[in-house]
Amino acid sequence: MRTKTTLAAAAILAAGLLSSMAQANVYSLNIVGYVNVPVTSGKLALLANPLISSGGNYNITNVLTLQNGSDGSTLFQWNKATSSWNTVGWIDGFGWDTAANLNLGQGFFLQPTLSQTVTFVGDVQTGTSTNAIAGGLSLLGSKVPVAGPAPGSTVGNDGDTIFTWNSTAGAWVPNGFIGGFGWDSASINGPVVNVADGFFYQNTGASLNWITTLNP
Repeated sequence: MRTKTTLAAAAILAAGLLSSMAQANVYSLNIVGYVNVPVTSGKLALLANPLISSGGNYNITNVLTLQNGSDGSTLFQWNKATSSWNTVGWIDGFGWDTAANLNLGQGFFLQPTLSQTVTFVGDVQTGTSTNAIAGGLSLLGSKVPVAGPAPGSTVGNDGDTIFTWNSTAGAWVPNGFIGGFGWDSASINGPVVNVADGFFYQNTGASLNWITTLNP
């Protein structure tokens, strides 16, 4: 109950609106590619950066650009240390008003004032990558642009919960981890995470390593 309350409070702090889960199209050649994600004016989209940014520069200005007419759009990053949100605003003709990084596999909310398709451009992470899941509430996403159940049937502490967002029902969907079994979602490997989707992970125990392998 405390976990659900914390998550609900987090969503309210973000903007007081329901978020919208993005449906992404992925285009790639070798290890270079881009991911298109449609977002809707006034709706919170729960996203995550799925690509290695050019030159390893994850500054928000190098990772995510909005269309002209998006003035007043807001991006929300979860601050684990303070259990609060850091906000970054978009100003037409200027760009983002605050310095921030959108690291690979890091989740965030975007509330645009203009319906559009946002594009992530960069390299596809190949080989083995690790997304560390610290204790407490984290906002994460996959480090590779591949949809599927995550983070695996052996990744979790008994009592951990993953919260994904059901945009149709307008509700968070909790998925619990049961030690010795796996996740109680449709797959024991966890809920399906679409490309560029973010999700909340409530870790009740020791730090975990979510390991993904993608061979070119």
